[in-house]
Amino acid sequence: ERTASGHRLYSQYDIDTLKWLTARLDEGLNISRAVALWQELISSGQNPLQLMVESSPQVRTPRPTHSDTVRQSQPPAIAQRIDAVPLSGDQIGRLRQIWIEACKAFDEESAEQALNQAFATLPLETVCIQIMQSGLATIGAEWQAGQMTVQQEHFASALAMRRLHALLNAAPSPTRSGAILITCPPEEEHTFTPLLLALVLRRRGWRVLYLGANVPIRDLEETIARAQPTLVILVAQQLHTAATLLQMSQKLAAQNMPLAFGGRIFVHEPAIKAQIPGHFLGSSIEKVEELVEEIMRSPQPQHAAQHTLPQHAQALHTFQTYSAQIQASTWDKIYATNIEPSAIKAAFEHLYKTIVASLVLGNVSYLVQGARWLRQYLSMHHAMSAEQIDLFVDTYLAAAETHLPPQDKFILQWVQTISQPDATPA
Repeated sequence: ERTASGHRLYSQYDIDTLKWLTARLDEGLNISRAVALWQELISSGQNPLQLMVESSPQVRTPRPTHSDTVRQSQPPAIAQRIDAVPLSGDQIGRLRQIWIEACKAFDEESAEQALNQAFATLPLETVCIQIMQSGLATIGAEWQAGQMTVQQEHFASALAMRRLHALLNAAPSPTRSGAILITCPPEEEHTFTPLLLALVLRRRGWRVLYLGANVPIRDLEETIARAQPTLVILVAQQLHTAATLLQMSQKLAAQNMPLAFGGRIFVHEPAIKAQIPGHFLGSSIEKVEELVEEIMRSPQPQHAAQHTLPQHAQALHTFQTYSAQIQASTWDKIYATNIEPSAIKAAFEHLYKTIVASLVLGNVSYLVQGARWLRQYLSMHHAMSAEQIDLFVDTYLAAAETHLPPQDKFILQWVQTISQPDATPA
């Protein structure tokens, strides 16, 4: 519709739509991603303008959409709760809980709708950190406690990772000089945090090279030689990958490559931070942007690495040499029992990784804690009784005493701590 002089007339709906798109641009989305988000909300039965109206009274009430029709196809309980989420007060906590419950129910549509509503009314970083990252942490804790299946945990992780990849693909092009390489050390498979970090830094204009999970040390060295990054960021979540991160960081330090690092394990075991020759990024991703900004202004290698003591290095070599024989002997003696083979395999894997990590990091207390965790894990996730767990541990230790060289008493005493999960390590 146009005026007599030929000027186009805009309806209030057109104006409100432009305001909504402008708000998304202010949050850092490019126009194509903002339009795509609008279309996602409409196709999922939501009215983007209605969401903005309820959180910002300056915008007038828009005309209705077909949301009622779409709602009829959703599981009623979750769909009704999404409708009932207020856009003020504890909005974040409510949307996070709805997203978690939808993931538990394998309800992809409701989970995506909860995120769509969150992205339409909250800053992008807030949704990623306080809903998805925090939600995954809650789901992981419930899995550890035996309150959630591994399938539910994997489903939630897959949805969150898919959303992060889409946001990263839609992020604006780099505007600043210097490249940041983000990756995980060998054996680290948890990639949500490093991918989120890549998204946050990309949205701040940095050129980010994201390599993903489980990158071998040699492959990283080759990539650095080709890409010439200004800064490398490594992320580890577990004890054994903190050990591989340490080994990788020592290689980078030898090349004078500036390094920053982070991850859950360094919050739970803060003493490990002193061994890494790099800048610790802190316990919260909200502050990472400022820390990286400071490092990039003057990208210098951090303090020298705290190298593994010769005694620990020799013990590590001895254990790795004889570990296969210890496991084979243990398996031969315990296979005829009623312990599930999958439980034995999981126990072998955890023990090996924890013993190696404790030696690399030079602290037997990590092995004591790992043995305590293993008992809980075998009991909760493999239904092993205390007697079965004791039988496995005793058989493993007997095999270690048989195969480890008698003159190397240090490694034998180190391994024997797995039979004392309640002991206070020296």
